[in-house]
Amino acid sequence: MSMNIYIHATREISFKNRKGETQTETQATVFDSFQTPTEVTHEILNSNNPEQVYIDWVLRECSVDEEWPVYADDDFMMEREPIGVEIINRGKEHVEKFKQWMIWMEEKGYEIKYEVL
Repeated sequence: MSMNIYIHATREISFKNRKGETQTETQATVFDSFQTPTEVTHEILNSNNPEQVYIDWVLRECSVDEEWPVYADDDFMMEREPIGVEIINRGKEHVEKFKQWMIWMEEKGYEIKYEVL
């Protein structure tokens, strides 16, 4: 069984309830990470820079340029020939999404954590 990386972020918040009492709550959010091989998961967990290890693995193993046909706006059923080609790279897109998520989490006071799932 593969041990996958689980990337999430948590923060403690305080608020006043309707009675005016201060309460504390943990907020959590999860990043939709790619499934990683067990050895990569261990490498990420044992690293001083886990985000870079994850990014490097995604770019090395999942970064492939794919050509996707582009159809005219009025060709909903894709019945005519494509009018062009768009290059899609899911690995690079995923890394950009991950970097933006990390920036947003840090700006909002979340602590990013890496664990085995």
